[in-house]
Amino acid sequence: MLKNIFTCIILMLLLAGKIIAQKNIIYQPVIEQRAVNILHDKQFHFKDLNKNNILDVYEDWRKPLDLRVANLVSQMTLEEKVCMLLINTLNAGEKGKMTDAAVDLIEKQKMTRFVFRNTIKSNPVSTGTGNGFAGAQISPFEAAQFMNAVQELSERTRLGIPALFKSNSRNHVEFDARAGINVESGSFSSWPKESGLAATRDMALIADFAKIMA
Repeated sequence: MLKNIFTCIILMLLLAGKIIAQKNIIYQPVIEQRAVNILHDKQFHFKDLNKNNILDVYEDWRKPLDLRVANLVSQMTLEEKVCMLLINTLNAGEKGKMTDAAVDLIEKQKMTRFVFRNTIKSNPVSTGTGNGFAGAQISPFEAAQFMNAVQELSERTRLGIPALFKSNSRNHVEFDARAGINVESGSFSSWPKESGLAATRDMALIADFAKIMA
């Protein structure tokens, strides 16, 4: 079971850089880097994620996903594989600042999956909670800056495996959000929870809601 979970994680990571190919026509995706060099093959560009100045299979977005997964896994240590199966809270500090916790989780604990719990507000209020479990209130710009900084930190690691963030629902009407269960909607649109939608007994309305959210 753990092997299946691990393979799914790798697939999700590589799907983020999947090529758009139709009828043998390959399109160059947008490649941005912050901490690694760019490799060139003919007219195409790739990230040198493991910093060896060679285009490895897992770095080549033209290759089939299964080959890229196999190549990346073959280069990972047991510690890196185990740490990829773990997940932990990683919040931005006040004003969206990078934290010592982020550096420790990525550089020392070699983790790649995180739960983001900061409440996002257009006009955040400083609560002094810093990088606690629920996290400080930050603005959308500060959240984007923090996540970009985390990705840069991840890009600097041995294999350059990007970070994956998840979050509890941020679109529910919630007047007493509890960290670990849900997150205050903040600047996001808010809607009734599942039980609230079910209470309408209006399947057409729920279908419209689902289409809008999709």
